[in-house]
Amino acid sequence: MTLVEPLELAYHADMGHRAQAVPTFEALYEQIRALPEQMTGEILEPGILRNRSRPGRPHQTTQLAIVRSLDGFNRTLGGAGWWIEVEAEIRFPLGRLLVPDLSGFRVERVPDLPDENPIPILPDWCCENLSPTTDREDRTVKLPLFAKSGVPWSWIVDPVRHTVEVFETIDGRPRTVETVAGTLQQSGQAKDRSQSAHADPRNRDESLAERRRQASSRQGSEARPLYNLTDL
Repeated sequence: MTLVEPLELAYHADMGHRAQAVPTFEALYEQIRALPEQMTGEILEPGILRNRSRPGRPHQTTQLAIVRSLDGFNRTLGGAGWWIEVEAEIRFPLGRLLVPDLSGFRVERVPDLPDENPIPILPDWCCENLSPTTDREDRTVKLPLFAKSGVPWSWIVDPVRHTVEVFETIDGRPRTVETVAGTLQQSGQAKDRSQSAHADPRNRDESLAERRRQASSRQGSEARPLYNLTDL
């Protein structure tokens, strides 16, 4: 028996005739489900499936460090305030499917995270952990998509430079709030900060204002970082 995948018809805007048929979201998602375990698939453009190999051990090590640094906020692990998911499939508007390295949903907005795949609710925060094969796409495709789709906050973590770039969505675009550098030697100090309210984007305005007051009153001293991750 031959199965025929459902198709939706695409038309050129300036032509009256039928153009190339474009697979539906459902058809593409069935292809994603059929991928080998070591592969992941995303629909970054409607009707187009992109698949790639999962990143290697260095990427996974950094990702684990990020997750651990956020334990205090992760309700799944006994923390408070957020549901934090690792490589969750999330359905975005316009037939897109994205798999952020990490995503967060505020408990106050989503009291119970749906047990569905893909998750049908947009996250409040997405984080991409850069690797040599994903750097360009994470910055130029996924980050703008997060903002355009209405994700309020995004992080870009660079494990080579040991930096966390924090973006807030303003008028549908990602705007840099701060770039924070950290090293393994600073992990103990960073851990204390990551467990404080400074790691929560809701306190960004108040924390940033306090940092500026401290910086202006102590010339020549370094302002306290707004965001930090442990063991980066």
